[in-house]
Amino acid sequence: LTSEPELLTKQSKVFANEPELLTNISIICWYFTTIHTGEPYVFAYFADLFTNESQLLAQLTTTHRWR
Repeated sequence: LTSEPELLTKQSKVFANEPELLTNISIICWYFTTIHTGEPYVFAYFADLFTNESQLLAQLTTTHRWR
């Protein structure tokens, strides 16, 4: 099982390739965190809502070129 901080890092890297999607999630996370004082799992939670899980896994395996 992937730990939450590690998951956030991986998903952030994946979404760096999808600016529009990242923007949508950022807006939702901003809204969510302004109400709920910013819990760390918020980004991962909404990322999962907006991205097919198998597609995300496929992207994770192909986008790990950078360090």
